[in-house]
Amino acid sequence: MTLAGTIADDLRDVLLSDFGETVVYFPRGGMARAITAALTRMADLATDEQGTRLVETARLLVRRDAAAGIAEPQLGDAVRLPGDGEDARWDFSGVVSRDSASLVVEFRRTTLQRVRPRK
Repeated sequence: MTLAGTIADDLRDVLLSDFGETVVYFPRGGMARAITAALTRMADLATDEQGTRLVETARLLVRRDAAAGIAEPQLGDAVRLPGDGEDARWDFSGVVSRDSASLVVEFRRTTLQRVRPRK
């Protein structure tokens, strides 16, 4: 392994051990399992002809591993984040970055905030 690879692995391990939270991962067609992820949440409002929606995005740094993290994310995967209700799900929306040992993946959920009145 190169020095850069070793540094990246060490950094990921420190981030996950110091800042990681337990997330429930629901792989499409597989069994749910708890994984550790360093989590960043963002939110934005989107308005269209139907009303205003809150679009929440969660970026997760996870191990690229089938047992301890997420090996190959795909559409249909979902997560439940800390503090969410038992039925809450965030849907997989894409891979932000990847290396040989880790992934930064993005999950989203959208909730209707206000319905636009009909004219």
